Amino acid sequence: MPNMSYVMFENTSNDMQDLIDKMYEEGFHPDQLSKSERRYFDALYDQVTTMYDRLDELLEMMQQEEDERYEAEEARQEEYEMHKAIVGEQQADDDFHTFTRKD
Repeated sequence: MPNMSYVMFENTSNDMQDLIDKMYEEGFHPDQLSKSERRYFDALYDQVTTMYDRLDELLEMMQQEEDERYEAEEARQEEYEMHKAIVGEQQADDDFHTFTRKD
């Protein structure tokens, strides 16, 4: 039965945990599987390898996005500080729509 997209990762994660538990059972050996199950066991190995590679790519992409956000915020802060030195804090806050607490 196909997974609904809104629970695909949840359902697959639960199924993967079942497989992991099975592979750690005492006496488990892939050669004891039926021919059909062994083919899927081997296919699963290839899928997991592909998934690992893709997860690594996604994590790298997310880190790059985070780095870009940090650099943009850093540049904006630097621009604000230079602007503040020229026009003063109140005007710079107004120009940059920043809100400072007056505690």
